[in-house]
Amino acid sequence: MTGIPVCTTKFKLNNGSMGSKDEEALEASIVHAQHSGYRLIDTAEIYQVEPVVGRAIRTGGVPREDITVVTKFWNYWHHDSAHALAISLRDLGLDYIDHLSHAPARSNDAVAIGPRSSTYSKPDAD
Repeated sequence: MTGIPVCTTKFKLNNGSMGSKDEEALEASIVHAQHSGYRLIDTAEIYQVEPVVGRAIRTGGVPREDITVVTKFWNYWHHDSAHALAISLRDLGLDYIDHLSHAPARSNDAVAIGPRSSTYSKPDAD
């Protein structure tokens, strides 16, 4: 099929790294993405940026109901996904998310989370 445009460019906010060293740049990137027409925001508890992502969603100027928000909880929450959801809602500062997904393997300890296991621990939902 010739003549049909194909999009091959990706918009990356933090290049897949865990966390962001520049919260202002991350927030500005998310707001810019919203103004450019992006309506899917994908984050995760383990990225340690949910507060920044939520702030950008709330202040970006696009109505919340027009944005699809996906977040993920790690495998140690399989036994209590409602608690994981409460933490993400609190950290995002949102009333709801559109999709909650998770790592497919079950684990109860932080060692299973990979390269950041020495610096990352399961959060509390006060």
